[in-house]
Amino acid sequence: MKLREAIVQFLEYCEIDKNQSQRTLVAYGHYLTRFFGFAGDIELGNVNLDVVKRFRLHLNRLLPSLSIKTQSYHMIALRAFLKWCVKQDLKTLEPEKIELPKIP
Repeated sequence: MKLREAIVQFLEYCEIDKNQSQRTLVAYGHYLTRFFGFAGDIELGNVNLDVVKRFRLHLNRLLPSLSIKTQSYHMIALRAFLKWCVKQDLKTLEPEKIELPKIP
């Protein structure tokens, strides 16, 4: 499955099955859209630690106005998305492999 399609299905799951708030849906959508903009419409199987590491560098270097806390929110959304992917038996990076940055 491609990244774009999986993100759409994940957000629908959050809205319908988990009944998450509109603010959560908007936030997850924003963070995952930023990841999609970085990675492109790749196959989920191509989401690996190297892609996540380069995305974190992108957030830290190319968007230096983002605080560590905001960068963590991106990773939290990505982990929630990957957790859903694993539950759906979609081959991708295991969410437990993504560590959150230490917030001073």
